Amino acid sequence: MATPFSIDAYKRKQNVLAAKAQKRRVSASSSQAASSRSKERYTPDQRRYLNGCVEKHADPDPRLLTALREARFALKLDRFGEGELAFNMGFLQKTKTCTHISLSLGSVTINRDLRTKFDRLGIKRAHAYESEGASLVVKSASASAYKTPDLVRFHLIGLKISPELVPLLSKALFHCHQLEDVSLNGSNLGDEGLEAIAIALGKCPKLHLISLAGCSLTDKAKEHIAKIITLHGVIKDEGIWSSSLRGEVATPSSPDLLINLARNNLGDETAEVVCDALHNDKWVLGLNLGGNHVSQRGMEVFIHTLTKSNQTLAVLALAGMKDPVGTSTLATLDSMLHGRNRYLQQVATESREKRMALGGLLLEWGVDKDKVVEICYLESPGKGAAARSVGTARTASNRFTLASPKGRADSVYPRSTASHNNEARASSASSSKGNNNNSEGEDEDDDELAASTAASHVKTIEYLIERLSSLEAERRKTQEYVSKVETENRQLRAELEARTKATAAPDISPIEAQIIAQLETSISSLAEQVEFMEHEKQLQPSST
Repeated sequence: MATPFSIDAYKRKQNVLAAKAQKRRVSASSSQAASSRSKERYTPDQRRYLNGCVEKHADPDPRLLTALREARFALKLDRFGEGELAFNMGFLQKTKTCTHISLSLGSVTINRDLRTKFDRLGIKRAHAYESEGASLVVKSASASAYKTPDLVRFHLIGLKISPELVPLLSKALFHCHQLEDVSLNGSNLGDEGLEAIAIALGKCPKLHLISLAGCSLTDKAKEHIAKIITLHGVIKDEGIWSSSLRGEVATPSSPDLLINLARNNLGDETAEVVCDALHNDKWVLGLNLGGNHVSQRGMEVFIHTLTKSNQTLAVLALAGMKDPVGTSTLATLDSMLHGRNRYLQQVATESREKRMALGGLLLEWGVDKDKVVEICYLESPGKGAAARSVGTARTASNRFTLASPKGRADSVYPRSTASHNNEARASSASSSKGNNNNSEGEDEDDDELAASTAASHVKTIEYLIERLSSLEAERRKTQEYVSKVETENRQLRAELEARTKATAAPDISPIEAQIIAQLETSISSLAEQVEFMEHEKQLQPSST
């Protein structure tokens, strides 16, 4: 019997079909969106790099691929032969959007895989160590910097810069007005090379770090170093002056330029000229002269300058000096610089990235670890701590109190005008009269909590610093052991080759050896025939 027709059943069936169709459309659109998102995972620079790798049959560098996502070109050149280096430098020359260019050589330990790769390529080390490869890198980096006026960081570390390429580098730096960090550590820049780029570096108003460690600089470069300091100060002063002429409120400023001149051949002559440039300067924050030839006389010149005419230089690193300096002189210098830690604390409070970068840089310069912790993570009790009568008495045994960057912004010489300070003091005085009685108990609890928190954090930081030092020592020991094993391995290979060559030739000639082999074969065949004949004789009686 046929089922009777029903309008309600028909509507239900149509609704089910419509729901299924809608579900299919939603699933199809979600899959399309997922595929489109997967296609958009890479930035344009990353896609260009990957397409170039496919075209040239090259393996993409994971570190570079990650850096390109943030518009940075960071590459370690220790792993590349001639072809790979040419491909990566060709890509760098076409890049116009990277704000960071960081190329380093000599920071990668050669392991077994890398040695096997070099053996396969028929080379002993990376192509960038050769003059041809270094020239290619410097040319490519200079070409990319010339096309990128918004470049912020420019690093060429461990690469030998020949005198012929210095004009290209100088021309590129002249076009980069937003530079904040320039490092040419370990380059063969020399006095003439520094002369070519001194004006370009001095005219960068936003420059915070100039690193020229291990650049073969001598006292002949003293005027060029002074030129950088003087030009930088003039550009900064002109910027503030022009802002005041336009009626704009000048942004509060503090010293922020760090100059690294370690591991060169600078002496007392350079110290005198640099001190003349630092006369009434208010922009140079730190100077690293470690590993140079500055003697007691040069240190006395620095002390005189810091006492009479310079009030902002907060760091003078002297680790690994080649000429001895008196202990009393160093103690006097440390006591003078300790009162200027507030300028370093201002930099550390600006952001977490700057705090970490400043701490790492000071440790690299050989600054005492306790001072680094005090600058970057702790603060000395100042006006805010002195205002608390009860809490200060209970926490007097603690030398420092822990402070976050946001909390320290008001206590470390805030960058504000005098009128703003007067208004703040007036408002704080009026509010304290009404709330003094109600806040004493809360201040006591807050001080106890802050004291316990500070003590625990200080212990944690000290433990982490000790742990870091122990890990560095273990790494050095491991590296020494690996070097020792590699040296022994090379010695054993040499001995084996020598023994192989020294082994005497056998007394038997090849013809005699061939005759002996034939005789042995004949003897073995005769022995087999004899055994067969004996076996036949044993079988004959039984058969008969």
